[in-house]
Amino acid sequence: MMPAAVIIVAGGQGQRFGSELPKQFLSLAGKPVLLHSLERFDALERVVEIVLVLPECWLNRWREQVDVSGLKKSLRAVAGGAKRQDSVWNGLMAVESDTPLIVVHDAVRPLTPTQQIETALQCAERHGAAILAAPCSDTLKQTDGEDSDPESGGVITQTLDRSRIWRAQTPQAARRDWLLAALEHARNSGIAITDESQALELDGRRVRIVESNADNLKITTRHDLQYAEWLLRQSPINAGAD
Repeated sequence: MMPAAVIIVAGGQGQRFGSELPKQFLSLAGKPVLLHSLERFDALERVVEIVLVLPECWLNRWREQVDVSGLKKSLRAVAGGAKRQDSVWNGLMAVESDTPLIVVHDAVRPLTPTQQIETALQCAERHGAAILAAPCSDTLKQTDGEDSDPESGGVITQTLDRSRIWRAQTPQAARRDWLLAALEHARNSGIAITDESQALELDGRRVRIVESNADNLKITTRHDLQYAEWLLRQSPINAGAD
């Protein structure tokens, strides 16, 4: 079993959420959203250390919101950057162990079952890189993106094959050397990436997809937080680390 270091990205300030607290610190079933995510990875045997990436203004006060005394794994916090790829880079540079596998996860995906995480990590161990993703159930349309009608999103030019379309989620796992090279390539080329798998793709790496649990939601709105609360009350799988 390949050891792993985990980078938890919690760089959001919560402006879109409309809260004084960033959403990663809001209460979910009696504890901060962030703590749910930390506990998932802390429960994995292969995880050696966890690096938490936070807004710089929260570095000295995040423990006021999150009690991590119950965690067993090594944990340190570092400041994020202007963009996600900068935050992940800062997290990668802060990893102290020489673990061969790096895992990146959004702090605001608090319900990912540990078995799903482990399946993705096993796939990355075999193939070099893997992510959790959800199949797309909607019919997808591509447009020309141009229309004089302000209420229009453009004219449809193509209907995409949804059987080949996936919604990328986290965790995203990759060999340490692969991820380092991919992020360096993006930085040096001035390429803006939206997730780690995109950086790996652009660096010529093949990234596998592992189908995710339908409840691996990302909390971006108050409705998402309410739904997560409901899931925790309904499902013992979500309520625990399994």
